Amino acid sequence: MLLLGFVLMAVSLVTRSSRTRPTLDFRYTLWLWPYLIGMAVISFLGQYGGGTGLIPLWIDIAIVIVFSFIIFAWAVISARPTEQVRASVEGDPGMEVTELSASLAEA
Repeated sequence: MLLLGFVLMAVSLVTRSSRTRPTLDFRYTLWLWPYLIGMAVISFLGQYGGGTGLIPLWIDIAIVIVFSFIIFAWAVISARPTEQVRASVEGDPGMEVTELSASLAEA
């Protein structure tokens, strides 16, 4: 499913005109790759779904909880600023940070 999402995003970027294409800044999603890889490793080492069983029951749950909280905190800290999200939703996806700062200073 993840691969399908990437394909759909690529098709969307290719078929949109450059004027309406949103700018992509992947630094706001850097937390996603360690999360996916970490969960895969924890699942592989865990008890369920053909895992190796190296991590005992209940310990695996504790590891997932701690790992998820760490990744969640990272995701919240590195989230896209609210003003940029609002500008994208309101139809100005190309609005740069400097334009946002200027418009906020005027308000």
